[in-house]
Amino acid sequence: MLSMGDRRRLDEIESLTRAADPDFADGLRDWDPVPPRDDRRAPVVALGIGTALVLLVATLAGNLVVMLVAFIGLVCAVVRYRGCVRRSHLWSRDARWRPRW
Repeated sequence: MLSMGDRRRLDEIESLTRAADPDFADGLRDWDPVPPRDDRRAPVVALGIGTALVLLVATLAGNLVVMLVAFIGLVCAVVRYRGCVRRSHLWSRDARWRPRW
């Protein structure tokens, strides 16, 4: 059983979620959640995969300049992906959910 304080907190979370993204809240209620609207990881993943392929080809060709640029692009894609994950999991707003690394 949940205490009254826990129920109030859950009601508060529900109202905040419904105000921020009604489609996501409806999906949670229907047990069929959709990703939040601001969860746009696919372009970042595509950029990372493309950059990794460029890095692989540049490595096989032995082109150091392209390898360096591709490596920097890959690092940027990883950092951006980490930012997307942090934002979608509210890590940047709530200190309890921040990773320890």
